[in-house]
Amino acid sequence: MATSFFIFSSFISGKEALKKTKVTSLIFIFTSFIGAVLIASGDELTLNFMSDYKYLGISLVSAISAAIYFFTLSKLKTNLYGNLNHFIYTSFFFIIVLFIVFLIHPQIIDTKVEVIILSFFLGLFSIFLGNVFWTLSLNKIENKDFSSVAYFVPVISTFILLFMTDEEFNNYIFVGLILIVTSNILIHFNKEILHTVNICFSIIIMYSGICYLIPPLHSSTNNSMVNMTATVFTFYTAFLLNRIWNQRKDEEAILLNILETVCKNLDKAEVSEKEKFQVINTIKVKMLDRDKNFNMISYLSNAFSHYEIQITKKIFVLNKELFLLKSKSVTFPELLVIFMLGIVSLIYVITYRESTLIGDLIAIAFASSVTYIIYIVHDFNKYGLMNTNKILRVFNYLKIQKDNHRYYLTKQYLLIVLLVLVILVIAFLFFNKYFTNTV
Repeated sequence: MATSFFIFSSFISGKEALKKTKVTSLIFIFTSFIGAVLIASGDELTLNFMSDYKYLGISLVSAISAAIYFFTLSKLKTNLYGNLNHFIYTSFFFIIVLFIVFLIHPQIIDTKVEVIILSFFLGLFSIFLGNVFWTLSLNKIENKDFSSVAYFVPVISTFILLFMTDEEFNNYIFVGLILIVTSNILIHFNKEILHTVNICFSIIIMYSGICYLIPPLHSSTNNSMVNMTATVFTFYTAFLLNRIWNQRKDEEAILLNILETVCKNLDKAEVSEKEKFQVINTIKVKMLDRDKNFNMISYLSNAFSHYEIQITKKIFVLNKELFLLKSKSVTFPELLVIFMLGIVSLIYVITYRESTLIGDLIAIAFASSVTYIIYIVHDFNKYGLMNTNKILRVFNYLKIQKDNHRYYLTKQYLLIVLLVLVILVIAFLFFNKYFTNTV
């Protein structure tokens, strides 16, 4: 099996890429493969996945997701540091929370070893799958809204677990999954006025879905505490994201104004379309990537000197306004409050969860959502939340860019449609099995 696995990996990544891959990356790929095997094997943890093509297929898909993640990181140079930070922070935060829970309630360690191993590999599989979406959204799709599809990971993991095991499916799980899917649909309605409201309500609906997914706890007091903490965390996070979004909207408008002004100056100097595109595209890429070493005034001075153009006063004023808007809109104490609220809610969910496989799964889904939202606040506050679609409108001056704009939007929607089709297929297989067993 190990031999066939490495042959399959070399087929995907290529021989040269496989030679350059670090040993740690191969270990993660292999553990992801074993994790999917354990998920497909059920409570017995018998490695009988070869007896059914579905089990082997899911195991290979898990290994492929890990291979694609490390392969894309080795190929994509932009935003690489941010992607690695996202992967490390997410894992490290969850480990800290688990350590705190173990100190407060040592009896959790008495949980079956099989369940702990299964939960660990399920979480590893979810992290890899989520980070593949995150990496694609930052480097290929050029639209951070697409990274929200990582919220589908708990949905996919839940369907896999329910389909491959004999766990009971109830209305609470069904409603929770529907709410999570609905929140993703709302996030992708990218309207000018309603976008802020969609972000806030999408997070609220997401947490409502997670609350529905949590099985009944041992006491109503604990259940109320979980809901109260999650509600406070949700509204506070929505408030901060709303503030970040409003500030970044002003930043987008100023940057768009700068690009339009530069275009007009280059048009007056009768600069060729190719050279004009190079200047504008450099500014766009450097500003959207938040390159700290990029000085726009110095760059424009050098570029304009070749065409005997003087930088206008308007560009200086707009650049100053843009610099003032780059300050962080969320303070460290506010981030600390979100961090503490997230830890409290995670401790309650993990400590008082129902001692079943589904209970462990929901704890992982809840923890993943809390961690992901905290990181989104941190990442958007640090690097900005810029609407790439709006910035690209300046390229209406260059006719060749219209096709590129249309191309990457088409690619984004195709990926979303593909993801929805995968979920529908899994849902069809699951409901077919569920209703067959019921009859």
